Amino acid sequence: MPDSERQKLYQLPNLLTLARIILVPVLLGVFLLGGALGDILSVVVFVLAGITDYFDGYLARRLKMESQVGNAFDPIADKLLIITTLALLIHDGTLTGLHLAAAMFVIWREIFVSGLREYIARIDITIPIIRLAKYKTAIQMVALGCLLAAPTGAGYIPNLVMLGLGLFWISVALTLITGFEYLRRANDYIE
Repeated sequence: MPDSERQKLYQLPNLLTLARIILVPVLLGVFLLGGALGDILSVVVFVLAGITDYFDGYLARRLKMESQVGNAFDPIADKLLIITTLALLIHDGTLTGLHLAAAMFVIWREIFVSGLREYIARIDITIPIIRLAKYKTAIQMVALGCLLAAPTGAGYIPNLVMLGLGLFWISVALTLITGFEYLRRANDYIE
């Protein structure tokens, strides 16, 4: 890594991205505590990670600190958080049946788009992030936060599971649309 990129690694936006990556195993650990404490801590850690997702990009643009390292690690951090959270919700039985199939599709799409971006990057082409994908991620984060909170929070917020699942299915639809759009944009460069 050139010295200029190494220095950019320690800029605030990139530190927020790295914090999100570090929060993923923390999320796993607190989720496995179980019970109300595990539920509450899982939601807190997930929300903190979601906040870093918003602010790393916002600050990078606002402070003109965009970097190659940030562009590379931000989508990785997002995918680690989403895939881990989906796996936890599958593990605890929140996502079963058709919801499980949709979760597996989302995981597949996240991995596929990552591979597609990696392939395109190797031939020095960049596919810009689709604005709709940002909305998809925001809706997905709220949906997964609701579903993480549901075991304990449903007693305080009626229909929390239904809200989480409804938003989850909206994010699944956006996942499908944005996945096809990435594929369409990359199609010209695939040999």
